Amino acid sequence: MVTAPGSSTPPAAHPPPPLPNDPSVSSVMSNYLQQFSRWCRQGFAAKLNANVALPGIMLQANNAPSGVVPNVWLLQVNQNGTFVATPVPLGGANPPT
Repeated sequence: MVTAPGSSTPPAAHPPPPLPNDPSVSSVMSNYLQQFSRWCRQGFAAKLNANVALPGIMLQANNAPSGVVPNVWLLQVNQNGTFVATPVPLGGANPPT
């Protein structure tokens, strides 16, 4: 379980700020922003669970020449703490395991 520094419990989720009570903001826009906020929270919660360790992360190279698609790598850590970087072919299915 991932915890906050110096704490034995996971960090608390922070709800989005309330929409301003402004008559110039239409109710349609207000409703859209609330739905979009929920969609983001649920989507990120499903993709990046802050309470579960992930088996690896995908990174892209930061030094690709201009106009060249950067390489993508799957970075994992072995049980003994050794990092393993595996190239991930773009346009393929799942990354190699």
